[in-house]
Amino acid sequence: MTTLPPLDEALTRYNKEHFFGRLQYVLAATDNYGGALETAFASAETMDPPAHPAGNSANSDHHTHQNHQIRMIAERARNAGISSAVIEAAHMYMYDDLGELELQENVLSQCQHAAALTSELEDEGIHVRQIMFVDDYNPDPVTNQLEQRLDIDELVRLAHSAGYAPEMLLREAAMAPLAINIMRFMRDHQRLIKLDSGDTAPDQANTGADIEEGSRLMLARRNIELYRPDEDMVTCAMLDAALTLVKFRFLGEAVINILPRRPDSHAFSYNGQQRKMRTIIGEHLNVRVSPVFNLFTGDRHADSIAAGAHHALRKPH
Repeated sequence: MTTLPPLDEALTRYNKEHFFGRLQYVLAATDNYGGALETAFASAETMDPPAHPAGNSANSDHHTHQNHQIRMIAERARNAGISSAVIEAAHMYMYDDLGELELQENVLSQCQHAAALTSELEDEGIHVRQIMFVDDYNPDPVTNQLEQRLDIDELVRLAHSAGYAPEMLLREAAMAPLAINIMRFMRDHQRLIKLDSGDTAPDQANTGADIEEGSRLMLARRNIELYRPDEDMVTCAMLDAALTLVKFRFLGEAVINILPRRPDSHAFSYNGQQRKMRTIIGEHLNVRVSPVFNLFTGDRHADSIAAGAHHALRKPH
């Protein structure tokens, strides 16, 4: 039997047994974060399969560049010894309005690429589960209110028309209690969180207090913001870290997120948010390589796409 490296020793190369061994160690030590992990997964809404499956014709008209990027993810998943993967595509906010043609095209683009990637992974013998994740947690930046414009039924219809058939839908607000419990453990037992002042939380008077009653929390490494007490808001990166742990525990050995690409000059980029999420997971489990993959798409299917994964996964392990 292979010995699991101690958690205080960084796992610098990817090893599936050791990675998931560390995850199981933390889950056991926290009793699945006080049961919050199961609760978050139990919030998933089961989705019906399409009445008239569209099939997957996305591969046939992909450009060479697109095919290469999709094959790259499949190849790196195979290199990591992955046998199952969970794909998330068409991430939307509840304040989004699918009456906007540009947004519809963006959804279709993500889902077409997700369908093509699913076929590529299945050709490699990797079992794929498809899901959706919608943000019902963050307010509309224009009104600063929680809005309910998104037509979920229309979103699913668009996904089905592109050959993407998610089996479940998860909501961002359901991840917040889990994220709070993860942060408590990271603060009180792992010394990974510091206050906005720069002091580490375990040396502060509010150690062990409710996160909601404390200061602005930051990941000590790279100053990644995790929680804003003045708004009582967990950040997107921390919520996504909680979702990623749900995915690893219940849905697959690899996490693949398909998201729209935005210019680096944009105030927010999914690329940057995904880097933060991977850093949080890496610090929490003390690993430097995680089986998290990205595919960043354009607004339309014909636009160029970009695959992302840790460079260590380029070679077989």
